[in-house]
Amino acid sequence: TMRRFFSSLVFKISFTILLIETFALSALGIYYVSRFGNKIDEQVEAKVSIPGTLMNKRILNYDAVQDRNSMKRLIGEDVVNAVVLRRDGQVFYSSNPDHEGKGAGTILTETKFPELGPDMTENRIRRFVQDEKIYLTITTPLRSNKKLIGYLYLVVDTSLSEKEKKAIASLFAIGSILCILLTTLSEVVLVHSLTSPRIRQTLQCLKEAKKGNLK
Repeated sequence: TMRRFFSSLVFKISFTILLIETFALSALGIYYVSRFGNKIDEQVEAKVSIPGTLMNKRILNYDAVQDRNSMKRLIGEDVVNAVVLRRDGQVFYSSNPDHEGKGAGTILTETKFPELGPDMTENRIRRFVQDEKIYLTITTPLRSNKKLIGYLYLVVDTSLSEKEKKAIASLFAIGSILCILLTTLSEVVLVHSLTSPRIRQTLQCLKEAKKGNLK
C-alpha cells in the first residue's frame, strides 16, 4: 500500500509542489532574516552613537561615563566599559575608577590609540567576539570649538540585539514550517479530489474495453 502511494500521481505532484515551496520559503527566509538583522545592527549602531553626539553638543557631561547604568538606559544595551580619553590618550573619566589616569593602551580592547588622531572625523565602530558573545566598540572624537580635545570609547555587549535577531529567525522558521505543513495537506486533499475520480473513471473504461464493451 505504501509503495503504491509513493508511486502514485498524487504523491509525485504533492512532493514536487512541496520541494518548490520549501525552496522558495527558504530563500525568502534567508533574505528577510538577513535584512531584519542588518536593520537591528544599524539601530544598535545609531543608539551607541547617542552619548558621543550629546557630549559634542554639550548636552551630556563627560563624567556621565562613570555611571554605567545611566549609559545603559541611554543606549538600551549593556555597557561593559565607558571611557573618556584626553587627546594624549590618558583616561580622563571611566566607568571603572581604577582606569582613570592610566594610558589608553591599558584599557582599549579593539582600538589601538596610535590609530586615533586629529584627522579622525567620524565614529569608528568595530565588532569582536569574546566568550561566545558579540561586542561592539565605538570611538567618537570629542571636539570643542571644532578642535579635537579627546575621545569617547564604549564597549557594548550586544546580547539583547542578538537575542532579538534569533527570535526573528525562529519566528520565521516556525511560520514557514506551519505554512508548508498546512499547504501540503491542502494540496494532497485537493490533488487527490481532482485526480482520483478521473483515474478511477479511466481504469473503469479500460476494464470495460478489455471485456469488449466499447459503448
